[in-house]
Amino acid sequence: MKDKSSAVMESIEAAKTLADQVHAAKENFLTQISREMRTPLRSIAATLSIIKEQSIFDAEAREYLEFVRRNVELDVRHIDDLLDITRINPSKTQISKRPVDISAIVSRTAEACRPDIEFGHLSFELDIKQSPHLVNGDAVRLRQMFWSLIRSAIKFTPPGGEIRVQCLRQDGEALVVVSDNSAKSDADATVDVKAIAELHGGKFEVSSDRNARGRKFTVRLPIAASASASTDIN
Repeated sequence: MKDKSSAVMESIEAAKTLADQVHAAKENFLTQISREMRTPLRSIAATLSIIKEQSIFDAEAREYLEFVRRNVELDVRHIDDLLDITRINPSKTQISKRPVDISAIVSRTAEACRPDIEFGHLSFELDIKQSPHLVNGDAVRLRQMFWSLIRSAIKFTPPGGEIRVQCLRQDGEALVVVSDNSAKSDADATVDVKAIAELHGGKFEVSSDRNARGRKFTVRLPIAASASASTDIN
C-alpha cells in the first residue's frame, strides 16, 4: 500500500513540476514576443503623429492617419496588458484586496476611453444603477479588467455602432455588463478578464446574438460587506 501511495504522490509532484515548467515557458515566450512588438509599434505611432501634420495632407487624410495612429496605440496598450497578464497565475498571484467602488472604476475607465469612442463615431451609453457597488478587490487589476472589455468593444464595433456599459447589483453580486453590436471575438481580452475575475472570487460570462450581430460580456463579483470604499484607481 505504501509503495502505491508513494507512486501516486510522485506522479502528482511530477505533474505539478511539469505544469510549472509549461507556465514559465509560456510567460517567457509571451514576454519576449510582446517586447519585440511593442518597440516598433511605438515608433510607428510616433511617426504617424509627425506625418499627419504635414501640409501635403488635407483634413480627410489627416483624419485617416489619426485613426491609424490611435489603433496602433490601442495595440501598444494591449501588449502592455499582455505583459502584465503573463504574470497572473491564479494559484500563485497575490492581489491587494480592499473595499472599492467598481462603479467609480468603470466610470473613470470609460471616460479615459472617450476620445477613441468619439473618433470611431460610436454611440456610447454608461448606465450605473444603485451606486456605489462595493467589492473587495484590487483597484488596479479591476481597472485593467474593465479597460480590456471596453477597449475590445471599441476595437471591434464598426463605425456608427453602439456600445453599452451597465453596472448594477443582482442577488448579492455586483455586475458589470459590456455589450456591443460586433460579431467578432477577442480571445485575448477574454483570457485577461476571466483570470482577473476569478482572482476576485467572481465569474466572467460571454454571450452573443448571431442574428443581431452583438456580444455581451458580464463580470460578476461578490458584494463587499464593508460600507466604505476607495475610488483611487491610479
